[in-house]
Amino acid sequence: MVASVRSLRGESGQCELFPHAGAARAASVTMAELMEFLGAGGLERERASLQEPLVVRSLKRGETLYRSGDPFHSLFVVRSGFLKTRIAAGNGVEQVIEFPMQGGTIGIDGINADAYRSDALAVDSASVVVLRYQQLLQATRDCFAVGQLFSRIFSREINRRGAMIWLLGSASSGTRLAAFLLHLGHRFSELGYSDTTFQLRMTREEIASHLGITAETVSRNLSRFVREGLVETHGREVRIKDAAALQRVAQDPEAGAGEHDNTRSPAARNVLAPGPRGRSVRGQAMGLGS
Repeated sequence: MVASVRSLRGESGQCELFPHAGAARAASVTMAELMEFLGAGGLERERASLQEPLVVRSLKRGETLYRSGDPFHSLFVVRSGFLKTRIAAGNGVEQVIEFPMQGGTIGIDGINADAYRSDALAVDSASVVVLRYQQLLQATRDCFAVGQLFSRIFSREINRRGAMIWLLGSASSGTRLAAFLLHLGHRFSELGYSDTTFQLRMTREEIASHLGITAETVSRNLSRFVREGLVETHGREVRIKDAAALQRVAQDPEAGAGEHDNTRSPAARNVLAPGPRGRSVRGQAMGLGS
C-alpha cells in the first residue's frame, strides 16, 4: 500500500493547523493506508472503520513544520524526503536531535506537555502525513492492530534516544560518525535502497550538530575513513567499502578515536549541561524526567 501513499497528488489550500506555513499543498490518505504504509497487519476486519482521510502536507527545503512551544495537536509521519528536529542550545546555536526520513514519526515529544519541545524543518523537499492525536486515539480504540503498531513506534523512539544519549556521552568522535553512517545505511536498506551507497541530504554542519562535535571533526574523520579504506566519498555521496571495519569503529571507542579527536562542540556542551531540576537541555527536549 506504499504505492497508494506515494501516488497522492498535491492540491493548493491553507491549512489552519500550521501557523508557520503559507499556502500548504495538501492531499489526503486514509487511516488504513497510513497504517499499512507503517507496516501494520491484521486490518482486514477493521478497514471500514479506518477510512477517515488524513492530510498529506508538502514542505519546501527549509520550511518549518512546527516550532518548540507550539501547541501539540498531531503526530507527523514522513512520507518522502528528509527533515531535521532541533532544539536551541543558546547563543543562536542549534542542536540537531534527529533526521527523520520516510516512515519516521515525529512530534511524539509534544504529547506529555501538550506542546512541541523541538523545532521540525525540512532538510530538502519533503511531505508528511498529519495524524491528529485525537484521530489516533480513536483509531486505537477501533482497531487493536493500530495500538500495537504505535506502541512499537513509541518504544523504538525511546530506545533510539537512549542509544543516542549513550553515544554522545561516552563515544569518541570517530565512533559517533561511524555509527551514524551505519545507521543511515540501515534506514535506507529498510526502504529498499542500498545500505552501502547513499546521499547525505544534510550538511556536515548539521551532522556535526547531531553528533555533538564540530564540522571540522566530521571532515577529519571522514578523511580518515577514506584513507583507511572504510568509505569513499564523492561530494555528498558516501559508499561504505568495508562495513565490518566500520562496525568495529562504531563499537569500539578506542578504534574510533583519531589522532586529534575533538571534544564536544559548544552546542553539545550546552545541550548536555544541567538545566532546570538537574535535567540536561537535551533531556528536556526529549521529555526525560518530570
